[in-house]
Amino acid sequence: MIKTLLNRFRHCHRGIAAVEFGMVALPLILLLLGVCEFGRLLWVRQGLERVAIAGARCVGMGVSSCQVSGAYDATATQSFIVSEATNWRLTLTGSNVAVTTSTTCGNVTGMTQVTLSYTFQTIIPGLLPVIASGDQISASACFPNAAVVAAGG
Repeated sequence: MIKTLLNRFRHCHRGIAAVEFGMVALPLILLLLGVCEFGRLLWVRQGLERVAIAGARCVGMGVSSCQVSGAYDATATQSFIVSEATNWRLTLTGSNVAVTTSTTCGNVTGMTQVTLSYTFQTIIPGLLPVIASGDQISASACFPNAAVVAAGG
């Protein structure tokens, strides 16, 4: 009796595909989610770099968005940078933005430097504990000040 049941079980192939899919599905889904989160992380970094470039260019060129009454204004510049970040769906505050109007970048003086910091939060913290606590991402950009460019040539 037991021998016949074991023989029948051994020769039965119904449900094998479901069992195999169950064994492969979880690692496949985790891999897919990891790829999506990594792509999102790269997208956020690219957005921060673009926003930093736009902010440094705004200050360096003396664009009206970064000025009040024709002079550089830190509050207007931060507002501009925060609004640019919002276009990328990134939430920045004034504490995430550092603007230095007369610094040296790459051995070149008279540059404006914008440095941004952002804490990346994954949307699936239970599945990706490596970045669940929040990965700190920073971006920095330099642009020559318009006054220095005009004086230099």
